[in-house]
Amino acid sequence: MAKIFQRVSEAVKAGRAASQQADVPAPTAAAGATKRYLLALILGQSLEEASATAASLRAAASEKHLSVVLVTDQPDIAIFQINGCITEYLPPLALLDGRAQKADIETYLARRFSILMDKWEPVQTLPFGEASESLYSYWQARSPKTTR
Repeated sequence: MAKIFQRVSEAVKAGRAASQQADVPAPTAAAGATKRYLLALILGQSLEEASATAASLRAAASEKHLSVVLVTDQPDIAIFQINGCITEYLPPLALLDGRAQKADIETYLARRFSILMDKWEPVQTLPFGEASESLYSYWQARSPKTTR
């Protein structure tokens, strides 16, 4: 668990995402202060791995006064909500294969990411795991919104 927390904490501090603003000051305690979000892609992991990553991510993000939005392919999202994370479900790519043509799936994924970026306006976006890295790279190539 300590190793996962260290990896997540280092990723948050390093700001590995293209959709981040460097050294964004923490919001003040004034009424009406807007929330700041960290969008984390946790795809292709087992439920146990994803749960551990979410818990560590939540702890690391709270140090920067960020709320966590998880994008996961785990259908049982209740475990992530226990950790205080906002959860968005994205069906696993294996589930989408065979249900539509490849171009339709790619269009769906690009639109879904655009919707998530508009909805949450994250100050940072982090992919965790090979499946997340792959999808994030695809989204970066398709959407200029990842390079704000």
